[in-house]
Amino acid sequence: MRTHTTDETDAAPLSWRPNAWLKAAGHPFSRVTLYNEIHRGKIDARKIGSNTIILTPPKQYLESLPKQLGPPVGRARKRGAE
Repeated sequence: MRTHTTDETDAAPLSWRPNAWLKAAGHPFSRVTLYNEIHRGKIDARKIGSNTIILTPPKQYLESLPKQLGPPVGRARKRGAE
């Protein structure tokens, strides 16, 4: 039987599976968005067989996002205006 020291149990994980990453991040978005961010290069991940292993800590990713939203984009016309 292996015993864990406090340092081992208190340390943040070095990698996450997608569901664990989303849970640690507080479920800010869906798995589809997570994979889109991986493909865009915003979140570092590796494949091991069919498993995805995420290397970017959730806190690091969330802190990299813009702090303020810009003006709305899209819908140049209001509804009903022609």
